[in-house]
Amino acid sequence: MNIKTRIAAFVLLIGALTFSSFAVAETNVGFRKIKTAHTAFAVWHPTNAAPNMRALDFFPVVYAENAAPSGKNLPLVVLSHGNGGRFRNHHLTASHLAKNGFVVIAPQHKHSPDMHSHLHSRVGDIKLAIATLQNNKDFAPVLDSQNINAIGYSLGGATALAAAGANVDWESFLLHCARDYAKDENACADFPFWIRFLLRAKHYFLPNPKKVFWNFSENPIAFRKIALIAPVGKPMDAESLANVSAKVLLLQIDGDAVLRSPFHSEHLRDNLPPQTTQYELIKGGYHYGFVAPFPQRILDAEHIPEMKDPPGFNREKFIATINEKILAFLRAN
Repeated sequence: MNIKTRIAAFVLLIGALTFSSFAVAETNVGFRKIKTAHTAFAVWHPTNAAPNMRALDFFPVVYAENAAPSGKNLPLVVLSHGNGGRFRNHHLTASHLAKNGFVVIAPQHKHSPDMHSHLHSRVGDIKLAIATLQNNKDFAPVLDSQNINAIGYSLGGATALAAAGANVDWESFLLHCARDYAKDENACADFPFWIRFLLRAKHYFLPNPKKVFWNFSENPIAFRKIALIAPVGKPMDAESLANVSAKVLLLQIDGDAVLRSPFHSEHLRDNLPPQTTQYELIKGGYHYGFVAPFPQRILDAEHIPEMKDPPGFNREKFIATINEKILAFLRAN
């Protein structure tokens, strides 16, 4: 072997070693449910154990149930589902992150016909989820306590921001609903006509009423990163959004008919710190497209409008695209 060949071989070897040191091999997915007096949690995590679980409710999965987690200094992700949703609905995202070295915990939030009334309870769920794993004998030794992140879908987006210390400005949001109800009726559906009428009258006679808001700024969670997918945004107080310290990935779904433009994602985009906020408009989807596809037998047996895809829509491909964006965001420095 001549000197040039030896040098080339050496360079290739160094390149291979360098690549392998940064590559993260996918692992098996461990899964368990943890119940507390307040709520239940689902946990997905890396494991070396062989899978023994074939279904999560009616979703087909390949998990190692109640297995020990593998790895060390694992980043933690708290996942908050939308109003009326279930943690199971995001199993594709959670398992994808677990395969790639993250521990994901998702609380089962209480359902409320009033979309916004349980926001304090939801933030409590997030804080309890973190404390539950940090005090768990299996997970405490493998977690990186300085690397805590959040993912929020729809109302889960407002939940994650509130947990990070963003307040809710009810006066401004109610006034928005009074003035723009027809343009944002899904987000404002909790507030009947008489409330909106009285609020408009109040602002007519009292142009500068006292601000009414929920304060979440005490004891916020120091998230490293937050990924928001089609989030509820308009109720969030603009001033406190500017103080969110986490890096934020904001994925707005083009043509979202539930949380309509320009009221929600744009409000967050324009008020979160621009230097730490990554905004992207996702085309070719719709609001409920981020929910894992239900088996056909469930769709045939039950009337679930949110699970009926428009013609030509590939839900698994859409979710896979979002998952890769979330993974890249969480992995980046």
